Formats: sequence, C-alpha cells, structure tokens
Amino acid sequence: MGYRVVHVSKENSQISGITELKDKSLDSTINAIYHSEFFIGLSSGLSWLSWAIGQKVVMISNFTEDWNEFDLSLDDYIRITNKSVCHGCWNKINVDHTFDKNDWYWCPLHKDTPRQFECHTSITPEYVFEQINDWISWIKFPT
Repeated sequence: MGYRVVHVSKENSQISGITELKDKSLDSTINAIYHSEFFIGLSSGLSWLSWAIGQKVVMISNFTEDWNEFDLSLDDYIRITNKSVCHGCWNKINVDHTFDKNDWYWCPLHKDTPRQFECHTSITPEYVFEQINDWISWIKFPT
C-alpha cells in the first residue's frame, strides 16, 4: 500500500521488508509511533501507549472481548477479530485460568492442542490488510 513499516517492539521480527527501529528506548519508540500514520499491534502496552499519545491504532485482539479495549465508536481505532473461533478467553470469568507470566505459550483453553492460539493464528495477514484498507479508505488523516 506504499507504507514503510517500522518494527518498534523489543522482540525480534521474522517479517521481511520492514524497517527495524535501531534505538528501542521508550523515548525513541514513542517518537516513531507518534510520527507514524497509525500503529498496528495486539492488545498490549504498545497499543495502549499509541492510543494514549493520540495515535490511530489497528488492534488485532481476539483473546479479549470487544469491551476490553478502547471505545469502538472512536474513529481513531479499529479492532480486528475473528469470532468464528475461540476468542475472549482473557475476559471469561466463569472459567478458572491462572495466568502464568513466565509461560509465553499460555493458552488457557487449548494449550498443547492443535487449537492453541487459534484466536490469533486464524487472523491472516490478508484479512488484516483487507480490514486496514477498508479503514484507511474512510479515516481522516491530517494533511
């Protein structure tokens, strides 16, 4: 779509064709996000930081319910989900799952099964591009 994609996360990326932010300090990360057209991320600290500094946010979040993040009526935010698979586990209060912050493969309902992380693996890059394209076509970017 003609955008230069800048990877700002501290975790390494396996995506080719992107620019890796060299200085990953908080100040540099905020500066890169602030000067971008929008931020794409999960329901995590960087998405919340982006929204807090007034940046438009594309949030891919199927492990939380719609009401967990920002107000869906805002025009500076789009939430990308796939409700046809397991979703919203983070907000299910009638199921006991104790979050293990040391387990990067924590999936409370389908751990160690073929369905592990289907909430996000079912959201394809093509689907994200389609949703972003639709959103960009009507959102107002400053000139």
